[in-house]
Amino acid sequence: RTGLPRLPFMYCTEVKTPEQVLKMRKACALAREALEVARENIKATVTTDDVDAAVHDFVVSKNAYPSPLGYLGFKKSVSTS
Repeated sequence: RTGLPRLPFMYCTEVKTPEQVLKMRKACALAREALEVARENIKATVTTDDVDAAVHDFVVSKNAYPSPLGYLGFKKSVSTS
């Protein structure tokens, strides 16, 4: 017992097409790069707002959208807490 609801999507297997797999790989590569940008900007004198701005600018420069931004009212592009 996990306490989680038993929703159908939790117990099915979806086989992705080669095109879907390629898109997922690209998205994951971008996410890895965004994490690297965040890591490079984490220093004792840098604020979390500065890290957020750097990651936001990087993601937008790649013609992508930072998923956390606006999610359930979240006001940042990355969670740095």
